[in-house]
Amino acid sequence: GHKEQLSANDIAMIEEMCAAAKSPANKMCRTLLDGAQFETVAEGLDYETGIGLRCKIDIWTAEGFPADLKSHSGDLGDSWDRAIMDYGYHFQSAFYRRCTSTDRFPFLVVQKSHQPDAMVAELDDEEAALGEKVLCAALDRFAVCVENHNKALESGDQDLISAAWPGVGASQSTHRVTRFPKWFYDKELRYVT
Repeated sequence: GHKEQLSANDIAMIEEMCAAAKSPANKMCRTLLDGAQFETVAEGLDYETGIGLRCKIDIWTAEGFPADLKSHSGDLGDSWDRAIMDYGYHFQSAFYRRCTSTDRFPFLVVQKSHQPDAMVAELDDEEAALGEKVLCAALDRFAVCVENHNKALESGDQDLISAAWPGVGASQSTHRVTRFPKWFYDKELRYVT
C-alpha cells in the first residue's frame, strides 16, 4: 500500500506532542516513560477458558506494568472520558491486564494539537470492573465457538463447522459487491500517474 507523507505542520505537531509527554512539568508522564521499553509483545493465558492471549504494548514501564499511548483530539476532561466509552478502552484495559497478569494499565494521553497537554489517566475500580465483565463474556463466547468448532471438525459435518462461529458468514447467501464512493476514488487516484 501507499502512505501519505506527513506535512511539515504534522511533523511539528508530533514533535510538540512528544515534548509535552516528556516535559518535566508532566511528572506522571515522565514516570511512565523513564526506563520503559517500547512496542513489546506479551502473551498470556486466560485460566478460566484456556484461551491464549497476545497483545502489543506501547509502553512497558520500568515498574513492571503496561501502559498505552493515546493521541486525543479533544480536551483532557469530559472529551477523554467520552473517548473511553466510544473506543472501548475499558475493554482494552481489562484485556491487557489479563494478558500481562498485572493490575495496572494507565493511558498516557497526549492532545493531538499544537501546544498540546499530556496526562496519565487510569480507570477507577468500577470502570475497570465493567471492562472485566465485558472481557469475561467475550472470552466465554469465544471459548464456546472454539469448542463447537473442534467438535464439528471431529464429526466432519460442514453445517456444524459453519454453525460453530455465529455471525461469521453463516447467514450470508449472496456475494456482496463493495462500491467505493467517488471521494475515495478521487483520493486514491492521486497516487496513480
